[in-house]
Amino acid sequence: MTDSMLKSPNSGGQMLPFPEKGSDKQGIRTCARQLRAALFISALLWCSPPAGETETIVGELSQSHASFLVSAARFANWPADAFPDETSPLVFCVYKDPETGMALQERLQGDTIKGRSLRKVDIDTLEDIAQCHLVYLPASRIRDYPVAGQGIHGVLSISDCREFAESGGMLGFIRGEQGVDVIINVEALNASGMSISPSLLQMAELVKMDAAANRTIDK
Repeated sequence: MTDSMLKSPNSGGQMLPFPEKGSDKQGIRTCARQLRAALFISALLWCSPPAGETETIVGELSQSHASFLVSAARFANWPADAFPDETSPLVFCVYKDPETGMALQERLQGDTIKGRSLRKVDIDTLEDIAQCHLVYLPASRIRDYPVAGQGIHGVLSISDCREFAESGGMLGFIRGEQGVDVIINVEALNASGMSISPSLLQMAELVKMDAAANRTIDK
């Protein structure tokens, strides 16, 4: 299964395509449907795989994570000073998750967002986050979250862990009762100079940031 054709839970089984690479002028309604599709397939892939299919399921899960990251980026707005100039690429960083990193590298090839080319960087230390515009931190690295949860100017932080947003991260996505829930910390976004499209905010659960996590680190 790839991220090019995904089934939406609200479409009566209709198969919905992801946007073609480079199509930055897609309508907000279309983007919302595509993101819901990515979340739905992520929920399916979270189920325990049959014996002998673990490697395949892990690969598909990584692909769905990569698709979610790209879809979420299309809803995000970065401050003007997050980029050196108009030709600078949008940098996606993956923290200590080789499988998602490989899937994201494939997903970004030839694509653009808001007229910018896309680049993937694998990082092994949280000190490298400052070079990113979007950073994905897997739930398996939860011990690193107290540091990663601190706001960094112009960096959209995402994790597949609810506690990430509640502790000061910006966006989390987790398996819920009826699919995958999106959790957004608007305060953390604002503190870092970021904003998210109202269409995504309407789909998400909004949480507040603990006072201890309410600080921003300049790049």
